[in-house]
Amino acid sequence: MKKKLEAELVSLAHQVLQLSGRNNLEQMYQTSRKLYEQLALLRFVENHFEGQKPTLTKEETTVYMEELFQTTKGKVDDQVDTTEQMNELMPDQNPHQEDLIEPLMETIKDMVAQMPSQGQHIDDMFEEVRPSKSGDFLAFDFDELAKDYKNLPTFEEIGDSAKVQTEAKPKSVNDVYKSGLQIGLNDKIAFIKHLFDGETDNYNRVISQLNTLESETEAKQFINEIVKPDYNNWERKEFYEARLIALIEAKFN
Repeated sequence: MKKKLEAELVSLAHQVLQLSGRNNLEQMYQTSRKLYEQLALLRFVENHFEGQKPTLTKEETTVYMEELFQTTKGKVDDQVDTTEQMNELMPDQNPHQEDLIEPLMETIKDMVAQMPSQGQHIDDMFEEVRPSKSGDFLAFDFDELAKDYKNLPTFEEIGDSAKVQTEAKPKSVNDVYKSGLQIGLNDKIAFIKHLFDGETDNYNRVISQLNTLESETEAKQFINEIVKPDYNNWERKEFYEARLIALIEAKFN
């Protein structure tokens, strides 16, 4: 029974050592509690069952174990609760995480190391899992990492006389209508409001028709004879009319 308890203690201690970070705090707490309970049981066995006969009765053993487990549980709960309350005050940083992990790990190490056959094994196990104080978690051999780059092929520079043939790119919608009327957003808003009484659809139809005409004369004739009569000949809108005529002239010049 004693050997079985010792094996379980080593297994639980190793599990605790593998846990780190706030995300594993609950699991570390549960595993540490089991570790305390197993260690208490081992101590009880060594103190009362190593001789030829037990020194306590069955009833006394039950009461003793219950009191021991309650005391152990209270110590672990107090330690975890205190650290969690301090961490909640600073959620972005966790400066007290080490306050729980380091003492807990040292306590586990001291308890399990009391078993003569496992002391050195625990020391070695701690050295394997304890993070480096300098923060260097990984070390790279850069020569080994870059060895494949030494075998890259050598490329010759292309001479000035070399010509690269490229396929003709299809014209975009913007290229197709680039020769049309170039009307900015501010002009568009002003034309719709003042020349077309806020009718966006009519404005778009007029502009589309202007883009299909082949001469400045045809465009001005279309404005004067077709468009203006529908909008009171743009009376008192001379400024905006002149701006539109200037854009039409720019299209054909």
